[in-house]
Parts: sequence; C-alpha cells; structure tokens
Amino acid sequence: MDPIQEHETIVRWLRGPSSYPHRPHRVEQIQTHISQVFLAGEYVYKLKKPVRCDFLDFSTVAAREQACREEVRLNRRLAPDTYLDAVLITRGGGGTLRLGGRGEVVDWLVEMRRLFGAGPMPRRPMAASTSARLASASMPSFIAAPRTFTHRASRLCSTAPFQRSTCSGRHSS
Repeated sequence: MDPIQEHETIVRWLRGPSSYPHRPHRVEQIQTHISQVFLAGEYVYKLKKPVRCDFLDFSTVAAREQACREEVRLNRRLAPDTYLDAVLITRGGGGTLRLGGRGEVVDWLVEMRRLFGAGPMPRRPMAASTSARLASASMPSFIAAPRTFTHRASRLCSTAPFQRSTCSGRHSS
C-alpha cells in the first residue's frame, strides 16, 4: 500500500473509539499541517503525516518513529506527566490494525495525557478581580520555567536564521 493510502487507512481507524484500549466514548480529530491529533477520552494521540518539508522529513515509518520518540523525550523535560510514550501501530493477521502488539509496524503515535480532564476547558467567564489575582500569583513561575529551560537549551543548540518553508506531498496543507 502506498504511504498516503496507508496514512488515510490509519486515520479512518483512529477515528473509531474501538481503536483504543481504554474505549473512549468518542474521538475528536484535529488536523495540523504535519500531524493528525486524536482526542480520545483522557488521552491524546498524535500521528505524524507522511510528508517531507525543507524543515523536516516524515516520509518514512522509521523517520516518524524517530520523530515520535524524540518528541516524547524532549517534551517530557517540561511536561513529564503529559508526554507518556511513543506507541506503535501494527497490522496483525487479516490486516487488523492495533496499538502495540505483534505484527507489521505500520506507523507510530505520540501518546499524551489529555489536559483538563476528558472534556474541553471550561468556557465560563471569570471575574476580573479573580483573573488578575490568578495572573499575578502564577506569572513569576510561568515566566521562570521557559526562561530557565531556554537558557539551558541555548547552550546545546545553535540557532539558524528563520527561513520560509515548504512541504511536499498531498498532506502538506
């Protein structure tokens, strides 16, 4: 099966609640330019699209595996309770897809714990005074964490000038 058809088959499968071991009541799908994200109850699964851009290459299963593992490794440093694992998708006997298990590895996912429980963030308005108190109380730690992280990371990474990027493949938009 060609990579685009395989990806479309996996996306259709991931839309179904029966695809997940915890059997969520429903699955919501969000699409980005390089990923498909599936909100499945208390978990989130991110599937990289089989695309090649001038800033990344997800064109092979091996490249997507490496990207998933690296995403988990890097993001666990700031969100260890959110980024859980890189999970394989296999095709077993009879062509059945499943998360983990034996069979041919057909793709990889990033598995995350869903923030804000199983539902969306509350949309209830907050009193201005409450909002101001929360912001002033949390702002110092909110600012300090990325600053500390960025300071440490800047010693490890070199920076390159920003460049406009393009992707190739049907899933690049």
